[in-house]
Amino acid sequence: MRFSTVTIFKTDSGEVVREIKLQPGVNFIVDETTEANDTTGNNVGKTTFLKLINILMGATDKKFLYLDKDTGNLEVKLRDRIENDKLAVSAELVSEGVNEKIRLEVELFERGKHRINGEQYAIRNYNLELNRILFGNNLNVPTFRQLIQAFVRVKMDSENDKFLKYLEHTTTEQYRAIYNYLFETADSTLDIKRNDLKSSLKKIEDAAKEFKKIDSVGDTRTISQIISSIHQMIESVEREVSEIELQLANIINSKVFLNNKDRIQDVRRQYSELTDEIAELSFKQMRHTEAVQAIQNESLVSTEDKETKKFFDEIKGLIPNVTKTFDELVAFNQKIQRNKIHYLQTVISSYNRRIAGLKTQQTELIETNGDLMSIVTDDNLSRYEKLSRDLSDRRAELITLTNKLEEYSKFQTRIKDLKSQLAVLREEQQDDNSTQKSITQKMVEFNSYFTAYSEKLNGERPYLVYDFQEEKNAFPIHVEALGGLSKGTKKAMVAAYDLAYQSFAKENDKLVPHFIIHDVMENIDGTTLQNLIELVNTVGSQFIFAVLKEKLVSSGIDNGIIESHSVLSLSKEKRLFGD
Repeated sequence: MRFSTVTIFKTDSGEVVREIKLQPGVNFIVDETTEANDTTGNNVGKTTFLKLINILMGATDKKFLYLDKDTGNLEVKLRDRIENDKLAVSAELVSEGVNEKIRLEVELFERGKHRINGEQYAIRNYNLELNRILFGNNLNVPTFRQLIQAFVRVKMDSENDKFLKYLEHTTTEQYRAIYNYLFETADSTLDIKRNDLKSSLKKIEDAAKEFKKIDSVGDTRTISQIISSIHQMIESVEREVSEIELQLANIINSKVFLNNKDRIQDVRRQYSELTDEIAELSFKQMRHTEAVQAIQNESLVSTEDKETKKFFDEIKGLIPNVTKTFDELVAFNQKIQRNKIHYLQTVISSYNRRIAGLKTQQTELIETNGDLMSIVTDDNLSRYEKLSRDLSDRRAELITLTNKLEEYSKFQTRIKDLKSQLAVLREEQQDDNSTQKSITQKMVEFNSYFTAYSEKLNGERPYLVYDFQEEKNAFPIHVEALGGLSKGTKKAMVAAYDLAYQSFAKENDKLVPHFIIHDVMENIDGTTLQNLIELVNTVGSQFIFAVLKEKLVSSGIDNGIIESHSVLSLSKEKRLFGD
């Protein structure tokens, strides 16, 4: 599908502010500014128009129509115009030869609605539906925004092949899923699943590292080594417990024991229960103490934290109803940390009181059953008490070690499980994906257009190459050329790449948008620009880009061509929103 019209209108009255009719082939968004040394125009709206298309294609950052993302400059007049006049943008998309039309509508003001063919959609469902309409992608893997930004290039960096990495905060696995989908080289759902597994694995491994820090075992030891050490320690402590119990048995007066067997067992049971409860509470007290230490070691957000302040300002811009200041946020965050520590310290104090109370009960149990102490000879009484204390300590150690073993075992099991799933997935991809030969053939098909188009535009012969080294997390595709690529050729090469993909998609009957959106083309030389116009019209796909009229004239482009392909002409007197 391609754009037929783009219309800016007032939602309250339906009054049309501006209607732009677009055509197949080249569409110039012309800046008629003629001031000397002006290579970027005077903010008359040509880039803003491209941003409107991006918003129609599901971009959520409407505020960047009037807010410069890099400088932070705000066009107050335009912002107020959008809000006061309740402006919206709509577009009609048509499908060549099928007589199918789709109407998109987005209200540009705060909390504005999204509609497709008059039906209102939440932004997520709006993008889901566009993915289905424009890409035939019912699974939403990759997402619509991940795909569409390869066709709507509103802003690009300067490196020759940076256009391949056109998304922010995107993993290599996600890029592999995108390009596997676009070039039909593999099942993208498997790439996304692998990305999710790797993400989960990293989270578990990071959590294990943090637990190791709290446990003070160091980062150099593996979990398997730690588990092996704990097992050995448990066996050693269990042996100590057996030896202590044997020593206690040897100093018991057997005759007294037989006469008071039931009573002794009851007292010992009570004593053992108290001992176990003390050990359990001691472990909990230790864990809460570690938690307090961990919180105290964290870096609290401060008013001097510039990165956090910047992030807060961005979020606040997205949610205007937020009334709190950054300083209030910092104070609130610090209060939460102090409250956590206070709560944990309160719980620790509670544990300490309960432990002290239980130890008092132990002492009272011994004192109130003094007659049973006759089972210990007078000269072994102190030894009996020491052995009892040692036995209690060893049992507490066993509980601590057992709990640690359980935690590390959980980490080990989860990590092994995720790695096993990744290994199985790798085998599935090796079994089910296209062979390297067929993937290479896809690249050959694409390069038959890409290399030829690039050579026509600026004389260079680049090739798109697929990288099979998935296990090394290699980026899926890159551009190569014999002798390297010249500086300053990026715009022409990106245009050649985008047009080549249009031809590749048509050859493979792949459903994709039949439009390409580019920002300013001033950096491209005149001859290349002439060749680009000719090539676009030959390929037949819709190519919309912003350009200074002076650039078109100085490039030697025929005035008739300029007029016939200029779908929107803007100047200081003729701004996009009519103001």
